[in-house]
Formats: sequence, structure tokens, C-alpha cells
Amino acid sequence: STTASIAVDGQGGTGPYAYAWSSGQQVSTLNGVLPGSYTVTVSDAQGCTLAQTFVVQSGGAPFFTGNQLTPVACFGENTGQIAVQTDGGVAPYQFNWSTGAGGALLPDLPAGDYALTVTDANGCSTTAGFTVVEPPPLFLQAQVDSTDCSSTTASIAVDGQGGTGPYAYAWSGGQQVSALNDVLPGTYTVTVSDAQGCALAQTFVVQSGGAPFFTGNQLTPVACFGENTGQIAVQTDGGVAPYQFTWSTGAGGALLPDLPAGDYALTVTDANGCSTTAGFTVTEPPPLALSILPDAVPCAGMTGGLAAIVQGGTPGYAYAWDAGFSDQHPTGLPAGQYAVTVTDSSGCSISTDFLLPEPPPLNVQGTISPVLCTQPGSISVDIQGGTAPYAYAWNTGHVEPVLDGLTAGAFTVTVSDANGCSSAQVFTLVAPAVPLVSDTVLTPVRCFGESSGEIQIALESGTPPYQIQWSNGSTGTSVSGLSAGTYTATVTDSGACSFTVTLNLTQPEVLEASALTIADTCQRQTGAIDLSVTGGVLPYGLLWSDGQTTDDRQSLAAGNWAFTLTDGHGCVFSQTVAVPAVEIQPVFSLSADTVTCTRPLAGLEVVPAPGSWFFQWKTPGGNLLNGGQQNVGVSGTYQVTVTNAEGCSVAQSINVVADTVAPQANIATAGIVYIPCDQAPVLLVGSSTSAGPDIETGWFLQSNGQNNWDTLATSIVANIPGIYLFQVLDNGNGCKTTDTVELQLLPGIDALALEVDSVSCFGLRDAEIRVDSVTGGVPPYSYSIDQQPFGANTVFPGLGAGTYAIAVQDVEGCTFETNVILAQPDSFYVTLDASGTTLSEGQSLLLKAQVLPPGFAWANIEWFPPGLFANPLLLTQLVKPAETTQFEIVVSDQQGCTAAAGVLVQVEQTGVYLPNAIYSGRPGNGVFTVFAGADVEMVHLLRIFDRWGELLFERRDFSPNDPAQGWDGTFRGDAVAPGVYVYYLVIRLANGNELELRGDVTVFR
Repeated sequence: STTASIAVDGQGGTGPYAYAWSSGQQVSTLNGVLPGSYTVTVSDAQGCTLAQTFVVQSGGAPFFTGNQLTPVACFGENTGQIAVQTDGGVAPYQFNWSTGAGGALLPDLPAGDYALTVTDANGCSTTAGFTVVEPPPLFLQAQVDSTDCSSTTASIAVDGQGGTGPYAYAWSGGQQVSALNDVLPGTYTVTVSDAQGCALAQTFVVQSGGAPFFTGNQLTPVACFGENTGQIAVQTDGGVAPYQFTWSTGAGGALLPDLPAGDYALTVTDANGCSTTAGFTVTEPPPLALSILPDAVPCAGMTGGLAAIVQGGTPGYAYAWDAGFSDQHPTGLPAGQYAVTVTDSSGCSISTDFLLPEPPPLNVQGTISPVLCTQPGSISVDIQGGTAPYAYAWNTGHVEPVLDGLTAGAFTVTVSDANGCSSAQVFTLVAPAVPLVSDTVLTPVRCFGESSGEIQIALESGTPPYQIQWSNGSTGTSVSGLSAGTYTATVTDSGACSFTVTLNLTQPEVLEASALTIADTCQRQTGAIDLSVTGGVLPYGLLWSDGQTTDDRQSLAAGNWAFTLTDGHGCVFSQTVAVPAVEIQPVFSLSADTVTCTRPLAGLEVVPAPGSWFFQWKTPGGNLLNGGQQNVGVSGTYQVTVTNAEGCSVAQSINVVADTVAPQANIATAGIVYIPCDQAPVLLVGSSTSAGPDIETGWFLQSNGQNNWDTLATSIVANIPGIYLFQVLDNGNGCKTTDTVELQLLPGIDALALEVDSVSCFGLRDAEIRVDSVTGGVPPYSYSIDQQPFGANTVFPGLGAGTYAIAVQDVEGCTFETNVILAQPDSFYVTLDASGTTLSEGQSLLLKAQVLPPGFAWANIEWFPPGLFANPLLLTQLVKPAETTQFEIVVSDQQGCTAAAGVLVQVEQTGVYLPNAIYSGRPGNGVFTVFAGADVEMVHLLRIFDRWGELLFERRDFSPNDPAQGWDGTFRGDAVAPGVYVYYLVIRLANGNELELRGDVTVFR
């Protein structure tokens, strides 16, 4: 930093303090101060002064003004260079490179990461990181289209890779192009050079070519299907003799005899290895097939014919039947077994036999559905034998196999089959008889509404068995449990003939009784009941609940009288008859007053209807009082009995209530109350146990022995010393009470003394304010900070920079408040950047930290985790983490205040394993193989170079863990010399990223 800051803090003397700087400022802290001398004079509250001078030295860290990085020219060389220019700070500068070298120029470098720390004469330093790059190894990607059996010229195309483009090409024939066309057989060498002058040579060999061809072929087909009598003969020319013949059967030579039908392939190869392949097909006639087409025998006992049908073979067929026939279609044959042999023109033959059938005799059968009472009859004909389809002819003129809708009678059908054979049959249908009901027995219902009736019927005629269905769902000739009504029975016999009969079942009238009543007047048993009975069956029986049996009852008291009536069938009717009562009762009303503080006697009064009455009261104590009106002073329940002229009396009670409870008057702060804070007003609050519209409150201030009316409110604000009375009056009952309080004066709080500890580091909350003493007021005291609730704590810790309001409150609520300003040191912070937060295994990154604001004078640096940094006191670090790591830096100032920053670097473990040595030609460890885990998708590129940079081996896009894809320690078929060789490897990971790996492998023998 090129500026400084000066902070002073007055101590001792009598605060507060005033500050005066020689530069004119009147503050405790100067910021942005340039180098020079500064004097401050501090004065306390008593006018005491003290002066002190501070000297600010010049400073600032050096910085880089220009850097020049020269990359490595060719892969693997040490031709890189770094040149830096420095300014700022105080010369001379000291240069410390991560290689251990010094100076502003670092020459002869291989590719890699380098760090430089520049320190000036004041010890201020700056660190920077640099990366020297190099091109990838120079190599050729080539494609040779050599002469072959179909061409006499070739082409060679090469493409420079790696190094630094563009590329130049020089062929051994003088051409300077990347591709040669129409190249004759021979040896060709090309040298490729990149823009940096790096060169690589490679040689290619083009071989000669040509192929044979066929000039004539002869194919002999198979004579009979399935034989091995075919043959193939070929003639060949072209290419270079002698020829080698290879048939698909495995045989050799230009003639292939004794063949079955099929496809055959022949490859002819000349002396140069050029070959021609052709396909041949040996045919055969189709197989002989023989079938017999019969001319069937139409009816049983007649004759038919046979026809022999031949397919396949060679046409020109001869027929030989076992019955002596030689023609293809013999006729007039009876049913039986026949055999025939057929021979074609090539002598191939086939035989078969055949059964000439005849149909069975025609037989007519029938199924008869008889004529029923509810439906006509039908006849269904079933045919056996003959030849379908069949034709039908009935004597009714119908032509169907089923004849329906028939009445009784004889029916004849004649059936003819498809061959004209016929047969006749006669069927006879008869008429059925109808069932009848011969007798009925009815048993009537016993009591009205019951289900006790029964019906029985007897049947005759028709065709048993019978089915009987009643209209109520019953079945059978006898049904019981019936109620009165009409019932229908339908009788159906097995021939579906039916007969219906309807019967009526009766019941007696409903049994019931009606009653005439006379009321009982004045409980003198003058009531009466007279019953009248109807319905049911005579004779009747009657029984009352009191044991009487007559239907005319006299001299009955009011109430319920029950009876049971029974008729001649035992049917029962029960009922209860009510005899009413007639009463004449006195009617009156009562009223009573309430006993209160203003009315000590309550009035009782009876108000009856007009007439002559007698009144008698009974008090809560059991005393008797005569008369309709009474005045009583005791609360409780009073009972009055009222009797009319007829001697009827009624008793009734009423409650006398005493409302003599006085409301309670309460002052929240009764007794002596002090007026706090030097005559600050005091709130006096009164309350009552009663509430409502009749409650009235008031305050009185006693003055000279008199109660002066003040207000009707329940609360007043008072600031005059004296005695105050609070009165509560219940206007409802006139009762009242009072409470008193006396007000006296108290002094307020005058001063508050504090002790202060300031913030130690910017942003921390470690400052503290302590209460030293309180002057005035009434202890005990309580304290508050920033309007928080008051409490007993006199220490306020954990405070940050800012202005705080400290208040004290005494026991009377008087408060005193003062403000305290807490200062803090200047702030600083640190940032940490990484050149990458996701690395593959083996990669490095640069960590760059910066302390802000610029020029802040920090005292110490700590890097974490420890042990990974070459110089932990530098702000820039070059690291190569082996696993995922959280890097952190902690910067401290002179007061021990710290600032920290961190960054998480993810290291992806690729799981690639490479041998560092191979034994050329040995099994097991003779191949440089790339081994990898599942996170590696494929090996994109593998190159092996010798120590002069010549490409010995290259393979692209192959799977790991396959020794067949690795380098076996040879070059152009010959084992390389033992020594150290360089590999360059590009791995494609499963996440799509690529990882470059470089290293060396030692070849042993």
C-alpha cells in the first residue's frame, strides 16, 4: 500500500477527549495518510493536553509490468524461457524461482509450471505463477492403398499430427505434397517438418498384384430326384499359374463328379495369391408324386372308377395296376382295395394303393314330440347312411327334415340322398285327455283378521302326475294358514293340459266394544262406564281389571279401568277406559320486594281472583302469619296457603332476596405511594368487584380535613402530594365502600458512569460496556441497552462497533439514558482463486490469494492443509493435489485479527495404471498395456517415441485392459534396443473429458 492510517486513543485524565492534528483534522483516526510526520494533541475535559508525533514511512510491494514466455519449440526439448519486468516497491529486487534459480530471466526450460517471488529492499514481496507450454509430439497419420489383385497401382496419403502446424512434406522421389497417386510397386520415404523445424521421416513399401478368371464351364444335372449323379467341369485362365482349386465341399481339381443337386462354390488362387470365386448350381427333376382320384360308388352295391394323377419326374409315364389294367383311368370297379405303379421316361418309378369306398345303406329315423293341450306335436327326421345332402318329401307336401304344428294323425316322409338313393318312413301322433277337480272342502277363518282358514281339493282325469299352483303361491291339494278372501287353483297334468277352479273363504266380523263414561266429581266416586259389544261369535265373556264381569259399571273413582272381551271362538278384544275427574282450584299470584341497604323491609303480597279467601304464610323459620300482605326483613323462601269458600286450598312459595352486599373498593397502590422522578405524574388506578350500569366510582382529595370531589373515573393522574380516597357506590342497592392512598415526593436519577472496552478486530462482537455507578434515584436499579427490557445486569458484553444507548431505571421507574460510541480497527479480507476446481489425477493448479483493501499491512499467512506448499508465506501457490482437497488461507494482522478464504478442488481418480518396464518377447510382462477402471471409456491415442523423438508405435481408439492393443517393444517387426522410451497417452473418460498422460517406460531383454 502507498498510504497508511494512524489511530490514537486518549487514556487517563478526565474524559471525554478532543483531538487536534498538525494537518488540521480533529478526529481520533487518520486514513489515507501519505508518507511524512504527523503530530496530534489530545485534550481532556479538564483542559489537560498531551502532544505526540508519528512518522509514516514510504512503502508498497513490487509488481510485474511485463512478462514474456517463450514456449518449447519441439516436444521434449528444453528450449522454453520466461523473462519478467518488475516495478514498484523499493529497488533492488530479489528474484526467487520455484526451480531455485534467481534473476529476471529463466532460460532453457522444459514444459511445466513455474512460480516466481519478487522481494524489494523493504521486504515486500509479490508472487506470480507461469506456465511454459510445448507442442505435442510430431507424428504421421498415413493411409496406403496398395496394388492388389484388382489394381496395378497404389496411393499413399500422409497427414502431419502434433508439433506446430503448418506442415511441409518431402518425398524421396522429389514430390512435396501430402499424397502420392498412381504409385507403382516399390519403396517410398517421406519427411514431414512443422513450423518450428521439427522433422520426422517414415518409409512405405508398395507390393505388386493381378487375379485369374474362368473361360468355360460344363454342368451335368442329376438324373432322378435325390440321386448323386450330377457333375461340374471348369476351365481357367489369367493370373500366374499354377492354380489351386478349392471347392465348397473341400475337394480340389477342375472336375467335381458324383454330386447331388445343390449350390457349389469354387475359389481359384494363382501363384501370387490372387483368387477368383464363382458359384454353380446342379439341378435335378422334381420328385415323382402319385395320387388317386376316385369315381365313387353312388349307392351301396353299385360300381365306380379310379384315375391315377402323376406329377414330377420326366414326362412319358407307364401305368401298371394290380388288377391287370394298364390305362390311367379304369372304370366299372366294385368297392375294394386297388394298387398301381407309375414309371417315367428316365426309369424312375412310384407306387401307391387306394380303397374305393361305397356309402352305407340309407336309413331314416325320427324323433316325435307328442300333441299336448297347450301346443301341437312335431316330428324331427334323423338320417343315417347314404350320401349327404338329403332331400325330404312329406305326404303333407313339406320338404323340411322337421315337421311341426301337427295335430293327431299319420305322417309319411321319403328321403333321397345326393346320389339319388331313397328310403321312406311313417310316424303316428295321438291326442291327450284334460284333468278335472272332483271335490272341495273349505274351513273358514276363526277370528277376524287371522290366517287360520284351510282349503282341500280332490283331482281326477288328465295324465298324472299333476302340478297344482294356488293364487297365493302355494302348491298341493291342501293349503292352510289362509286369511279370508278369494283363492284360485290351477291344475296342470304331465301333458300340459290344465283346469282352473276359484273358491271363496269367509271370516266373522271384527270383535270390538264402545264405552260411555260419567266423570267423578270432587273425588266422591260418582263415575260410571256402560259398554256396547259388536262382531265376533256369541256367546261373549267380559272381565274387568278389578275382577268384575258386568258391562254396566257404577260408583267408580276417576282413573283408568281396563277390561278383556272374549267371543265364542276365543277371539279377544282388550281396552282401557278413562273415568275423568272434575276439580275447582283457587287461582292467585304472588309478589315480593328485595331487601337492600336503602330498603331493610321487603313487602309480600297475594293477589287472588274475586271471591272469599283465607291466607296463611309460613316464614323460613317456620312461623305462621295470617293475612294477604306482609313486611319481612329476613331473606329466604316464604310459603302461602290460599283456601276458597268451597274449602279447596292451594299452597305456593316465593323467594325473598337480600341485596345488601356492598361493592369492594380497591386502589392498586394503596398505602403510601411516592411521586417519582421529581414530581413526575403518578397514575392511580381504582377497581371494584362489581360492574354494571348501577356501579358508580369517584375520587376525592382530602384537603383541610374535607373530601373534595375530583372525578367519576376509575383512574386519575396525580402529581400533588396528599391523601386520595376512591369510592364505589352501587346505585341499585345504595351500598358503598372506600379505599385510600397517600402520595409523597421522591428525587430522580442525576448521572450514570460507564467503563468501555472497544472492539478488538473489525467485524467482531467482543466489545463490552460496564456500569460503574449511578447518582440519584431510588435503588435498587435496573439497566437496559438499546431499548431492550430492563434487567439487573450491569455488564453488556459481545458488542460490535456502533452507537449504543445505555439506560438506568430506579425502583420508582425513573430513567436516565446516555449514548456510547464503540470504535473498531479497519477491515480487511482475503480472496482465493484457483486455476481450476475440477482436476484429473496428476494435474496441477495455481492458487492465487489477494489481501484487500490493496496495501493492507498483514503480518502472517497460513495455508491449509499444511505440508502441501513449498513456501507457505507466499500468496500464490502451485500445488498438485492427489485427492479432492479443501484449500484454505488464513491471513493475520498485527493485532492478531484474521481473514480466511477457501476453495474446494475436486480430483477425479481415473484409475489408469501403466507399467514402468517391460521385458520384450516375454509372456506376461512383455507388452506395454494400458490398464484402467470403469471410469475410463476408451484409449483415444497411444504413442511411443524413442529418446530422439521418432514415433515407434501408435494406436487409436481402443479399449483398455487388452494386451493385444499395447506396444510389444518392437519397431517395424524388430525388437527395439533396451533403454528408456517415452509414451504419450490420451484417455477418454466416461464423463466425456480427456486426460493426457506422459511418462517413460524401460525396455529390458
